[in-house]
Order: sequence, then C-alpha cells, then structure tokens
Amino acid sequence: GKIELVYEGEREGVVAVARRILGQAVQATFKRYFPDAYASKPVKQKGVKGATGGSKDAPLDETAYKPVLDWFAKGNRIEITDAMSSADYARALEQVPGLKGIAEQNLKPQAEQLPLAMEFVLEGLHQNSLIAREDLDAAVSYKDMLKTMFESMGSSREE
Repeated sequence: GKIELVYEGEREGVVAVARRILGQAVQATFKRYFPDAYASKPVKQKGVKGATGGSKDAPLDETAYKPVLDWFAKGNRIEITDAMSSADYARALEQVPGLKGIAEQNLKPQAEQLPLAMEFVLEGLHQNSLIAREDLDAAVSYKDMLKTMFESMGSSREE
C-alpha cells in the first residue's frame, strides 16, 4: 500500500516506482487481450484430426510474435518521440513486420488508434522481457533484448 510506495520511492526514486507500476499494469492488460507471449501457436499434427502441438516450453520461434521478434533480432530498432508527427509515428511503427496485424487482431482499434495499439504491443513484449526498451532524453527506443544484454556485459567488462 501507501507505506510501501513511500518507502520504495525514497529508496528507488519516484520515477522508478511509477515506471514499475505502469509496467505491471501494461503486462496485466497485455495478458488479458493478447496471446501468451511464450505459448506456441497451435500446429496441426499430420494424421491426427484436430490435434495441435505446442506448449509453454516451445521455442519462441513458434509464437504469434515471431515476425516482430525476428525483425528486432536482425539488429533493427525503433525510436519513438513525443515530438513526432502522427504520420511519422505511424510510419515508424509500420516498419515492424507483423506488428500491425497483431494489434488489429487482438485490440480491433479504430484507424486513428492503430499506432497507439501497435506501440502497446511493443511495450507488452518489453514487459514480458522479449524486447528491450531504452528511455532516452526525449524518446523511447525498442530493440532486441539479447543484443542489449550482451552489449551491457561487454561495456561492464571494459570498465
């Protein structure tokens, strides 16, 4: 409750506490409207009518998010700023293959809300630790999680 937030705010800083609370809310909402980030897509098994394969232990290449994750894994990144025009914001998000389809299928947003729904998918994937998010001065950057982890390990060794 309140005492815990006050204590955490003093120890971690108010901004860190607020980001954590917002992140938890995004993750809970994402789980409500989108397929499990780790569950595999149902795969028809040959010769068995109606049978599907896949489990939570399936590799990530079998998830509904494969095109998005593959795009980031190739070293691509997306940067979003508050100063972007609506057209530039939409264009930046549309670079990511499969992102638009995931947002449309699961949220069914109106046309003018589609870019926001697409960014919500990215944030949901970040909250599920599938892509990295970097908060820059006046922007947010989404990129591959593994590459980011290896880069941070390399820079800590150099110090």
